[in-house]
Amino acid sequence: MIKKSFWLAFLILQTIAIKAGNFSVDPIRISLLTYTPGTELYSTFGHSAVRVVDYCNNTDYTYNYGTFDFDDEGFYFKFIKGNLKYKLSRIPTEYVILYTQEENRSIVENEFFLPFGLKKEIQQALEQNYLPGNRQYYYDFLYNNCSTRIFDLIDSIAHPAPAKPGKEFESQTFLNLVDPYLSKHSWSKLAINVSAGSEFYKQSDFKSSVFLPDSLQSYLKELVLNDKQTPLVGPDTLLLKMEETHTREYSLAGIMLSVLFLIGLSIRYFEYRIEKRIIAFDYFVFVPVILFSVVLWLVLLISDHEIFRWNFHLLWLNPVWTVFLLPKVKPGKRIRIVLGALLLTAYILSLILYGFYFPLVLLLLILVTRIIKS
Repeated sequence: MIKKSFWLAFLILQTIAIKAGNFSVDPIRISLLTYTPGTELYSTFGHSAVRVVDYCNNTDYTYNYGTFDFDDEGFYFKFIKGNLKYKLSRIPTEYVILYTQEENRSIVENEFFLPFGLKKEIQQALEQNYLPGNRQYYYDFLYNNCSTRIFDLIDSIAHPAPAKPGKEFESQTFLNLVDPYLSKHSWSKLAINVSAGSEFYKQSDFKSSVFLPDSLQSYLKELVLNDKQTPLVGPDTLLLKMEETHTREYSLAGIMLSVLFLIGLSIRYFEYRIEKRIIAFDYFVFVPVILFSVVLWLVLLISDHEIFRWNFHLLWLNPVWTVFLLPKVKPGKRIRIVLGALLLTAYILSLILYGFYFPLVLLLLILVTRIIKS
């Protein structure tokens, strides 16, 4: 009797909602979940997931293609190599909300306005992908991640009409799309700008920007079903609203490199006055650059990631800087001058190719002050 009363109440509420224009009577409700960025680097770009509410079976699951295990054997090597497997997880939405609440992140929900048949196909496809033999996949930051997987799934089943770039979208490189999310991680932003290959500098269009959760949400809002009238997704609904702390954004890397540059100028002036070179500061400047360049070259050699390929920063960012730590002997002076000129030329060429980036220019100026011998 209670169960019959529940379903009667449910049908009444559905009828009211239909008249209000809120949602359909389909026993399945599917929606896109878009999470706001987190504080950790891996969560700083936000996140996307799919929520499936099945009223007939009384289930409410969130399907998440962004699941990985830090405890996986060889996790960091696999990540760098490009053969780290992410997997699809299926978690009750109530637990997802609790976990996201602990991270102090909000969730925006957009319901898919699809016929029941297509919703059922999507639900079955998700369940098929969730099978133990199917749930794992090789992660790629630009072309195969938690957001692109969702778009590919929806596109292959619903076949929505292509969207045209709206007024708010401006074609830009993949790196330009990523940079705003790294404002609170200035050193990581510097490392990514230096290690990014030519793939990151390609121009993106609206569709190719869906590797970012916010862009996926924006793009899906521009799509319509085959009738050319029904939007693919509905308006934003706040599933979870958290009071996020907004700290003042500043580039710690830029500030520290500026201070280091000023210190370097002061030391150069002091060296000029005493007519003696302070070798310890050479080591302080060159050793980190050399170590980072060695790591970057190793990553390039072992990694299968396309985003590291054809990185012209490697023309100047390489262990050749070691020559400037060698003892000052006459036969080596000319070699140092030639190598210094070549490295600086390569540096300027990379700036021309990739554009002006203030922390990198500061790094150049710091290195220049040490290349010029007393």
